[in-house]
Amino acid sequence: KAMLPLVVNTVKSAGFDGVYMDGAASDDAVYQIFSRQFDKGQFDFNGDGVADSSKDMATSIAIWGVWFVEMLRAQLGPDAVLLANSGGPPISVTALNGVTIESEACRDDFGMCEDTLQVMSQLGAKPPMGAFWLTHSEQVSPEKQCEQAQQLTARWPDYTAGIDWFDG
Repeated sequence: KAMLPLVVNTVKSAGFDGVYMDGAASDDAVYQIFSRQFDKGQFDFNGDGVADSSKDMATSIAIWGVWFVEMLRAQLGPDAVLLANSGGPPISVTALNGVTIESEACRDDFGMCEDTLQVMSQLGAKPPMGAFWLTHSEQVSPEKQCEQAQQLTARWPDYTAGIDWFDG
């Protein structure tokens, strides 16, 4: 709950038009990520003075994540742009304008990425928007990424394709 006023105040005082949230994913994906990176008993995720397990952290995100985005929308208003990097699996947080998907998430199941964009275009806040990130050419060839990006942006013109880094 303490994050909400911090983010809202930062967005408003800086004059940003919205918030980009990295790492929004299905509950199972969040648990797998936390298990690999944070299951060493060194993080007190809920502020109670006791280190939490990766399962506790993932459960907290599952419980509070949608609420957080909904409250961001309520406090930032309907014109704010709220995007999340979904990592591929469909998410349906209606307060989001859309998602970004990294190409490697689509390498084995392109239909999953199409499903994500379909869900968000129908259920998400308006105007819909998002991106298909061309990333990790060692996992998905540049040719395959460009082919998939063309398919996605042809079907969902509110989404763009590009790289997810800035050098300048």
